[in-house]
Amino acid sequence: MLGTAHHLALGGAMATYGPYFEDGVAPAQINVEFDISLHLHDARWGIRQRADVEREAATAGMYLRARHAMPANNLLLAW
Repeated sequence: MLGTAHHLALGGAMATYGPYFEDGVAPAQINVEFDISLHLHDARWGIRQRADVEREAATAGMYLRARHAMPANNLLLAW
C-alpha cells in the first residue's frame, strides 16, 4: 500500500480485486478451502480480512471509496 500510495497522483485511485474475508459475512466454502491451500503452501499467505487491508491502506493515506461484489465470491475494492 505504501508503494502504491507513493506512485499515485494526488487524488489518484487504485483498485484491488480478489477474495477477502469480511466481518459479519459468512465466507464461501470455496474461499475457506482456497485460504487453507494458500496457508499450506506458505504460512504467510492467505485470504486477508478486509478490515486489516483497510487499516493498512489508511496508514498509506488511502481510504476505501467503494466495494463491489463480483463473480466467484470476489470483491473489487476502489481506494
